[in-house]
Amino acid sequence: MCVFPTRTPAALLTNRSESGNFLAVQLRGTVGSRDAIGSRVTVEAGGRRWTQQLVGGDGYHVSNHRQLVFGLGDCDAIDRLTVRWPSGLVQEFNNLGCNQTVLLVEGRNRLRSFAIGE
Repeated sequence: MCVFPTRTPAALLTNRSESGNFLAVQLRGTVGSRDAIGSRVTVEAGGRRWTQQLVGGDGYHVSNHRQLVFGLGDCDAIDRLTVRWPSGLVQEFNNLGCNQTVLLVEGRNRLRSFAIGE
């Protein structure tokens, strides 16, 4: 049974931040789990570094979207992308463009890129 508080006002949140560049990363494991749960991705661009870990869910009956999105602000190119797979394999990709989705497959040195809207 789900109980919601009564007489609680609703809130509408509006994102008014300026849009910036991004990189979305999708991972496919080949040695362990196909979903690559536990993989750590680090993106380095413009002298900054961002790291995210792919998790399966972070709550009761929760399944997270299997995509990591990095907000890059005004950085217009990615110097290095590093993937640390649960198997122990570490892969690096250099000189990537922004504003795209990339698919990385464990053990393959090529990535597949999807432009915005694909």
